Amino acid sequence: AHSHKRFAISPYITHVSGREATICLQTLASDRYAKFSLLYMAHESENCSSRSQQLEEDTGMHLFVQHLRCARLHTLQPKTMYTYAIEDQNFNRVRGGAFTTFSEKSRGGSMPLHAPNKAIIPEGEGYEVVLHAVADCGDGGKSAKLVRNALLGATDKNPQHRHASALLVAGDIGYEHGTLKEYTHNFFDVWAPVLRHVPIITVLGRHA
Repeated sequence: AHSHKRFAISPYITHVSGREATICLQTLASDRYAKFSLLYMAHESENCSSRSQQLEEDTGMHLFVQHLRCARLHTLQPKTMYTYAIEDQNFNRVRGGAFTTFSEKSRGGSMPLHAPNKAIIPEGEGYEVVLHAVADCGDGGKSAKLVRNALLGATDKNPQHRHASALLVAGDIGYEHGTLKEYTHNFFDVWAPVLRHVPIITVLGRHA
């Protein structure tokens, strides 16, 4: 498998609900015309073969982020863990990650690219949601990496919550000027091990 450095921004999840999920990445300029597919399947399923969904360019964001590709998955099973990988047109695979769908009645958690955030609203007895919350993590420095490692360590120690349901981000994730380069290096690169598995929920407005 190739390194995540194959992409300008590694695969990250922007939406998960009971039946749907959206996974995005930003390709390098040199791969502008290359084709990429997302392979996914239910985790530990003996009777389920992998399915494929082509990563399409997100034309709604092309003025802000070039070469952004997204795969929108439908007809998923609720409360199920899925694993995924990225494959190019030459059948070279890049390791992806895993995510878990919500209950069927849940609206899910998301960071839409050009729409208001949806809230996580789980329904049903015994349904538990685990959130990770961070803020002021956009300098890409040692402190941000220590927080990331602490959150990863907490979930690794609890097999039932190996990955949180979502990452709640309360602002200041691209110091100092909020440029695309700063977002990429200070946030997406640092938090890639988390973003491959859980959707981002951003908080608008000034935080205290």
